[in-house]
This record gives sequence, C-alpha cells and structure tokens, in this order.
Amino acid sequence: MPARRSRTGRTALGQTLTRARTRKGLTQTALGALIGVSRGRIAAWEYASVPPTKLIRRLADVLDLNRDELLSMVEHQVSGEPDAPDVVALTPEGREVTIEVKGGIKLTIPIPIRVRIVLIEPMDATS
Repeated sequence: MPARRSRTGRTALGQTLTRARTRKGLTQTALGALIGVSRGRIAAWEYASVPPTKLIRRLADVLDLNRDELLSMVEHQVSGEPDAPDVVALTPEGREVTIEVKGGIKLTIPIPIRVRIVLIEPMDATS
C-alpha cells in the first residue's frame, strides 16, 4: 500500500521537510548542499520518496527537527501504514463497512461485489 498523500500529492514526511526547509529560509539547492545531495534528491523527498536513514540525522539537525519523529514518518511511509481510519464495523454479509474518521465522523461505505469476493470470502474460508 503506498503512503497516504495530501491533496497536493505530498506525503506527511514531504510536507514536514518542505515546511521545515522554508521556515529556515533554505532553497532545495541550499539544503542539498548542506547535506551533500542534489536539489533533485531534496525535491524527490519532499514529494514522495524516502531519504536514506543515514541522511535523516543530517536532515533533522539542519532543519531543527526531531530525529525520532522523522524516522517514524519514514517508517509509516515505507510500511504503508499512515493514519488510517478505524474500521468500526463490517456487516455480517460483508456488503458494507463502517469506518470512523477524524472528528468522530462515521461513514458507511458499500463494498462492491468484486471486492467482497476477493477479500471477504477468503477470510470466511479460514474461519
């Protein structure tokens, strides 16, 4: 599962890097020079790719960010486990799922038949 992106197409990690860089008054080129990578590499990290772990420390130090928070964002981006909504209920026949999103709002979403066949029936076979 790919990392969750904002409406602008950026991941949480990318947004954090962009905000911190601009807050420090750095261009992508200047930040790249400080940590020893190209402007293109910075742009890629700000959009969707993941910096190597060894550069997370440098990024955190230069941008005055918490290393552990950055590493956590990288882990979520790589694992594909961003802030997902909580599944509250799945109807017994698997036709609808209710999820709770931020703010306590509950949404009931119908599950198309093709998805039910792929996801629900194999689960039933293991129980």
